[in-house]
Amino acid sequence: MYKNNLPENIYQIRGIGRHRPTALILGGTHGDELAGIEIVRTILNRFDVLKSPNRIYKSKIFKGDLFVGFGNPAAIKKHVRGITERDLNRSFDPGLLKSKKRTINPDLSRAKELAPLLLKVDFLFDIHSTSSPSKPFVCLSHKTRENQKTIPYFYVDSILTDPRNILATDLNQKVIGTTDYFVNTFGKSRGFCYETGLAGDTSKNSYIIKNLLDILVQMKIATEEIYKIFGMRNQGIQDFSNKQTIYELTNCVRAKKSGFRYAKSMNSGWKYVQYKQIAGTYSDGTIEIIPKEGFYLFPKAENKIKIGKSLFYIAQECIK
Repeated sequence: MYKNNLPENIYQIRGIGRHRPTALILGGTHGDELAGIEIVRTILNRFDVLKSPNRIYKSKIFKGDLFVGFGNPAAIKKHVRGITERDLNRSFDPGLLKSKKRTINPDLSRAKELAPLLLKVDFLFDIHSTSSPSKPFVCLSHKTRENQKTIPYFYVDSILTDPRNILATDLNQKVIGTTDYFVNTFGKSRGFCYETGLAGDTSKNSYIIKNLLDILVQMKIATEEIYKIFGMRNQGIQDFSNKQTIYELTNCVRAKKSGFRYAKSMNSGWKYVQYKQIAGTYSDGTIEIIPKEGFYLFPKAENKIKIGKSLFYIAQECIK
């Protein structure tokens, strides 16, 4: 399927099917998000792919092709979100990717390496974590006819969309430039960001891996034999469609001053909040309030808050 050389740190498990569906599982797109890195490492070790000199492994338990790898090896090595402020998961902007100018931006260079593969795969699962406590949930830039077919197979009760590019306001960008945005807009319309919870917490990794295996089997990329490789039982795909709620980002609140401290219990996501509820206080006593009733998301860890950058976001439940 992939005729060009694989991007560095991406591995291919090639199936035996005639018309092979394809999926890509990425971890470490943000280099300080441990869960995704460990999930990818676990998958690669199960198939001994790391020992393959050409990074291609053939397996009869696959009907389709599975690509697995590390999104941003340079950031992983330094244990940082990205090498530059824009970071890899803000660099999939078509305007930047099409530029033929030589760049010394390692995040953008890596985006250019990964972009051709992202456009060709049928499914993208990019594993992420949040900087503050949160339940697992799934993000996608916007709903499409194709990605809505897969949403019910994620074992989460919350799906977050961003059709207005609210996330892009954090860096004053026109488009967010995430992997899921790029795939859903220009690829085959099935790109998902799987948020596993608090960065550094790997306790849910087995649950996430089981969910990914179930999806791979459901989408006829892998056969049921894959469960034996991971020592897991096939209990059939669960349908979460009746348990899920889809949300849309509506507001980005930026830090106005230094020394911000959250009010009690406001340092974690997915809380229902009221208009004018107190989110926290700056060092000079100034209060930050909730600008709109809704669901409180992505509160930035206090040690990572920067003036002018996102402090938290608000989402609204989508009307079906």
